Amino acid sequence: MTWDRELEDLTGVTVVYSTQASLSLSGAQTMSTASYTIKARVEHNTKLVRDVYGKEVVSQTQVFLKPISTTGATYTAPSITGLLTLPSGYTPRTPPIINVLRLDDAISEGGGVHHYEVQL
Repeated sequence: MTWDRELEDLTGVTVVYSTQASLSLSGAQTMSTASYTIKARVEHNTKLVRDVYGKEVVSQTQVFLKPISTTGATYTAPSITGLLTLPSGYTPRTPPIINVLRLDDAISEGGGVHHYEVQL
């Protein structure tokens, strides 16, 4: 995993990502108490994207996440079942996750995750 220091200026906000702990039979989600604070870049672009089921849907916001949290811990790739909380001032603060793309570092030796793109 490699993160370019030059890209640090592009991640101007922090978001909080929580994983799903359980799902009841009625469909109620329970989120994990463990969450990760991650440096991110939020862009508002209306794009036609495919969700995880292959259906075309409109994404109005894309969030680019560093592969490590602000504490330096690595985290499991975000999932559509997780909860991404945007900074105050964004509406809605917890939009549904449409899809998550993993972008690998193809240039550096060893490769690995460069960043994640979360489509909201």
